Amino acid sequence: MNSILTRVVITALLLLLSMSIAVAEQALPQYMIQTKVWMDGELRGEPLLQVEANSEAMITQQVNEGSAWRMNVLVEAPGEHENAIEGAIWLKLSIEEEVDGEWAFLTDTMLGLPAGQTGNLSVVDEGIEIATPENARLFVEVTVEPVSE
Repeated sequence: MNSILTRVVITALLLLLSMSIAVAEQALPQYMIQTKVWMDGELRGEPLLQVEANSEAMITQQVNEGSAWRMNVLVEAPGEHENAIEGAIWLKLSIEEEVDGEWAFLTDTMLGLPAGQTGNLSVVDEGIEIATPENARLFVEVTVEPVSE
């Protein structure tokens, strides 16, 4: 009798544990990433991407035949010890350009952004002090918004 009761209790505990893991996995927040990407002064795309926290996603944008760019994106919540503004996130970006079928690394960075605010990253030639979409080799504007459930 004790062994049957023990099995029932263990089975119930395992079921509760698996249900709580499933709920925890579903509870990760979603973010909408809005981007504008300029290369050599030309707007090359304005893709939107929905990303789950702590999950990597990729945007690939074909510019023309034999030319494209791609951006890897990872959204993370700041750690408690970082004293970040409420609702702020870390956005890790890596950008590559395809020319004649070969992918070339352009840059990577990590931006700290409060929800709804725009951040940017750029790659400029030597001597350029203030990057703009018109004068940068690469200029990216990024805005991140939490997705309402």
